[in-house]
Amino acid sequence: MQGFEVITLGDITITFVLSRKQTGGQLDAFEVTLPAQRKMIIPHCHPGSDETVIGLNGTTSWIISGKKCELREGEKLYIPRGAEHGFFNPSKHTARFLCIMTPGTLGLDYFREIAFVMEGDAPVDFEDVASIMRRYGVIPTAPDLPVPSNATGVD
Repeated sequence: MQGFEVITLGDITITFVLSRKQTGGQLDAFEVTLPAQRKMIIPHCHPGSDETVIGLNGTTSWIISGKKCELREGEKLYIPRGAEHGFFNPSKHTARFLCIMTPGTLGLDYFREIAFVMEGDAPVDFEDVASIMRRYGVIPTAPDLPVPSNATGVD
């Protein structure tokens, strides 16, 4: 996706397609590229936005309100406001998915601030990340999402 801003969170990339500033607050749309055997930083919920996720390639595993589901290319998930969720890539291949949040509540600045905290070789300070999340109305729900030990065999 050329011409869009790419933000790196460690080895995870966020490519913004549309931000809340471009859409008058109607939505945020961004692509997430998640390397093999990687997980999101902190599971969370956002009480102010619904989220639709569309699988672009690869497989990601999601835990939404305590229920595990898989997202593959061409499939979609709907995450209602306030539903706790987290994701990981259990496969040996990079996965990509598109997130559409309505209304748009995060924008580029949210991910830029988290990227700044994650720069360098020091371990990630989860409380710093959680503080940023809270300022944008995102509620961290757990410090870490474990990758199940049997997750390595999915392709």
